Amino acid sequence: MRQGRQRRPRRPAGRGDEHHAAERRQRQGVRLRYRGRLGPAYRFQNHDDTARQLRDGGASVKPIHFRVQRGFTLVEVMVALTLGLVILLAIAALFARSSAASRNQDQNAALLETGRFALSEVERAVRQSAFGANGTWTSASEPIVLDASQNYTDVLTIRYEATQLPVSATMADCSGAQLSGNQTATNSFYVETNGNVRQLMCSSSLASAPVVIAPNVEAFRVLKGYAVGSTDIATGDSSGCRLGQLLPSGASAATPLIALKVGVVVRSPQPAPASEVAAMPSAILGGDVASAVSLSSADLSDASGSYLRRAFSSTYFLRNRCPK
Repeated sequence: MRQGRQRRPRRPAGRGDEHHAAERRQRQGVRLRYRGRLGPAYRFQNHDDTARQLRDGGASVKPIHFRVQRGFTLVEVMVALTLGLVILLAIAALFARSSAASRNQDQNAALLETGRFALSEVERAVRQSAFGANGTWTSASEPIVLDASQNYTDVLTIRYEATQLPVSATMADCSGAQLSGNQTATNSFYVETNGNVRQLMCSSSLASAPVVIAPNVEAFRVLKGYAVGSTDIATGDSSGCRLGQLLPSGASAATPLIALKVGVVVRSPQPAPASEVAAMPSAILGGDVASAVSLSSADLSDASGSYLRRAFSSTYFLRNRCPK
């Protein structure tokens, strides 16, 4: 016998050793079966069931395949960037269109508010015109005087007295000052240019300085309305006050003056895009004596036409001359 390390005698195999040997052989067989196909990437999906899968002979083992990760090509990146840019441009165009629509609505709302307020202030003075003692005008001064100042504005002068007012009634001039006793208020409406902005002004005999009625009013024109005949007023029948003709300043008729037609042109506070600017309103009082009240680009405060403009007009009967 060769001298050296003595080999330990093998213990006789028992029942448990045979079982463990069988498991080792099954595990080795399963690994050999999948090693050629999976290599070192092989593993069981559920490590908790490893023993059970080995006891079943590896029939329920499901190998996991690991895919190789790879990035995008240059073409794919360029296509993605192009699509993203197109989407951003579409969103920007939609936002710009929505902003323009909102701005246009705000500008039109400002036009409407300014036009209505300007006409309402003139209407209040017109309806008080020619009020005097016993409800009639006895002063030597004319209660309504219309003069042409420039092509874009008239000067409308309105007078009335605070004589014999009821106790609960009050009268005020265009500046808001209250009349008392036998005071006579003389209000003059006209358009004045302040820098690059025109505004409707009113000068009152009871105020120390003119007041601004409404800004951004570029034109103020008035037509005088005369009755059909002189008997319309003499009879005292209000239903007989029929409007016969409208005449501009400088013209008159033999029949009584019973109404005024007032027109204004209002512009937007801010410039507007050229695509939103409409044609300039040339005849601010409609078709009534259009040649006498027409406007040109030179009559505007900004001839570039970059503002929204709108014409407003209304007819007011003189209730102290012809009740309506």
